[in-house]
Amino acid sequence: MVTRQQNVQAPDEWFKPKGRDVEKAESVVRPSLSYWKDAWRRLRKNKLAMGGLVFLFILTMFAIFAPILSPHNIETTQYANQNQPPSSTHWFGTDDKGWDVFTELGMEPGYHYSSVSQRH
Repeated sequence: MVTRQQNVQAPDEWFKPKGRDVEKAESVVRPSLSYWKDAWRRLRKNKLAMGGLVFLFILTMFAIFAPILSPHNIETTQYANQNQPPSSTHWFGTDDKGWDVFTELGMEPGYHYSSVSQRH
């Protein structure tokens, strides 16, 4: 089969270079962000980092409010409650001194922070 080519006339202006707008080429398109805004934006995009941040927040709140909300006193030894399993009274059980383990976990950060601050 014989195919026939069509003669297409392309105008010369298609092949001429276009002028550039230097002002438009040099302008910044996105808004400028501060260091902290950019860091927060990146942190929010990372799901694992946000999960860690939420965990640290919950842990900090627990350390602050556990001594206030706990009905158990950590400073008195209760030999009758030694090594008890978890129950409704003692959520994580008790240790060998009879102390509530849940209350101990809440008190530990406070004891560590106070001992560090007293050293200086």
